[in-house]
Amino acid sequence: MDPINEFMKVTYNPEKARERARAIAGFYKELVDQGIPPDIALELTRGTS
Repeated sequence: MDPINEFMKVTYNPEKARERARAIAGFYKELVDQGIPPDIALELTRGTS
């Protein structure tokens, strides 16, 4: 999906924005819980969003 198009859909749909935020936060938390240092987990999370 085109990133700009996806961004526009998320921006105009609060529930989709919440779902995406939960998924991103969950991904970060899982990395940290598995022993990845927080700074590296943050970089990995940034690369997926």
